Amino acid sequence: MGIFLMYETALAYWLTRLTPGVVLPAKIVASPPPTAVVSNLLGACVDKMSIERARAFMVAAGAWTAEQAKTRTLHVGVAARSDRGRRKGVRYHCILGQVPVGAFCEVEEGIFVASPAYCLLQLAGTGIPMYALVETAVELCGAYGINPTGDGLAGERVPLCSTETIAAFLDQLKGVRGLARAKRALAWTTDNSLSPMETILLVLLKMPVEEGGHGFAAFEANVSIPVREQSLRALIGGKRSVRGDIVLEGLRAVIEYDSYENHLSKHDFDATQARANVLRAMGWHVISLTYGQVKDCKGFEATMWAIEQQLGLLHHNPSSHERHLQQEAHEFLMTQGRSRF
Repeated sequence: MGIFLMYETALAYWLTRLTPGVVLPAKIVASPPPTAVVSNLLGACVDKMSIERARAFMVAAGAWTAEQAKTRTLHVGVAARSDRGRRKGVRYHCILGQVPVGAFCEVEEGIFVASPAYCLLQLAGTGIPMYALVETAVELCGAYGINPTGDGLAGERVPLCSTETIAAFLDQLKGVRGLARAKRALAWTTDNSLSPMETILLVLLKMPVEEGGHGFAAFEANVSIPVREQSLRALIGGKRSVRGDIVLEGLRAVIEYDSYENHLSKHDFDATQARANVLRAMGWHVISLTYGQVKDCKGFEATMWAIEQQLGLLHHNPSSHERHLQQEAHEFLMTQGRSRF
């Protein structure tokens, strides 16, 4: 007997993980159990004691606060429609057919959480906007966790998964609800984001214009760039490499997001400028973005034009429909205090 946590409940669990060095819990449901076994495991989901235990687990895991546990909807899986109950604050989802390999992780005895890849697939089937789905994928593949309110940085972590591991999970499936949308979202997902704001930039830059993005040139996030000259290493404390926020290797360009929070001291400001000077000395373009340049869609569009001019890239003039989609995506992603789950 057990309880299966899914959708936004599973998302809250994964996005708030900060455990260093842990990619996924050790006990993973590694093969599709027969329907009878699934039915047996899910039988306890309608039990009041199991629901209370699941809520207590989310609080103990740091995914919810005690107050949130009183009001947040708990998303749980059941084996058949007949197993769905009518309990306040609980939403039941049928797990039909076979359970895909790697779909659930047993994080505590009898408590199973939809894996990051399966969670993304579930959300893809709900019809949420593509830009919100891509943001979710980037955060699942990111190197940071967010707080239980779902709207702010909590700290760094080892990434839970990558675009490669999610793709491997999705490739084993056929004819599953949300599969096509999940694969499309993954094509515009970038690994190794380090903050919620960086994630927003990655989404807006990488998504195509027809989906509300800007269809920017190919890039990677948080890449180490070797520094081979000893004289240049001296500027960065002897380090052998510098990290670029958004790296366009083919154009030898780095886009840096310089947040106000990380430049409050003289030391932080000096370090940023030293890193930029080292990159320029090695022949890289270094472009700085701040919140003021990206906070609204009109300003971000003007900033993108300036960046593309510097890099010799063609600027796409969006149609009125494309501009509307860009405005919609920008306003949603930049909404202050918005919860991811």
